[in-house]
Amino acid sequence: MTSESALPHPTVRQLLEVPRFRLRLVAGQDGLDRPVRWAHSTELPDPGPYLRGHEVVLTVGASLRDAGACAAFVDSVKAGRASAIGYGVGDVTDAVPEELRDACDRVGLPLLEVPPEVPFLGFTEWFAERLASAGDERHEREETGRLLRMVRDGLASAEALRPRIDDAGLDHASLLVIAMDGAAEDELPGVLGVDDDRALLVTNDAHAWSEPAGVGSPGPLEHLPVSLAESLTALDAARRSGGVVHAADLATFQALLGRLEQHQLAPFVEQIG
Repeated sequence: MTSESALPHPTVRQLLEVPRFRLRLVAGQDGLDRPVRWAHSTELPDPGPYLRGHEVVLTVGASLRDAGACAAFVDSVKAGRASAIGYGVGDVTDAVPEELRDACDRVGLPLLEVPPEVPFLGFTEWFAERLASAGDERHEREETGRLLRMVRDGLASAEALRPRIDDAGLDHASLLVIAMDGAAEDELPGVLGVDDDRALLVTNDAHAWSEPAGVGSPGPLEHLPVSLAESLTALDAARRSGGVVHAADLATFQALLGRLEQHQLAPFVEQIG
């Protein structure tokens, strides 16, 4: 949960939308959905061996004096699995070289024009800030997951979650828990916690889920432990049947059978037969 590889990376398209950079796409439109992990500044003619993949490679073009050098540079960046090239205008040339544009279009590698007033250091600072922010969010989700686990086990009152619920602007009269496999989407409305491989969402919206999911019954804050237990039981049923299982579904005979293993079903099969 805490590795850099687990963090979602912005795409080249999203990097173009960051206001502080004021980037302009000048070539390689086909590669806009590539993820960007980091920024790497270089004036080496062959930077490929020094790349780890998914970088935006920043250069002012000091070594890009002709079409052959531009083509070799682009091929090296491509071989290093980088996601884009950012060319800083104003130092060596006042515009992005046409030969560099042609080379990037040839291999489908996005080429971004970086304005003179935007320092390359600003890119690494932005990625570092983003990593730190993601780490803070991850820690908060893990802490919320720990609190929810304590509430489930009777080691803490649901009142311990009140500050988080207030911060999320949730209605205390109609709270419910949704348990989902894996990592839930960031935009889901509510208080999100992680517990092992499950995402636990305290919310007012019974439809805020990704499949498979178990949805507990709604109620006031003091009902939260019940809704939490229901959501986890419902998630177990949803894993077997697929889709979404609500707390009300757990009372049906079909749901009961769906929660039993094959050897547990045997006595029922014998009686029916």
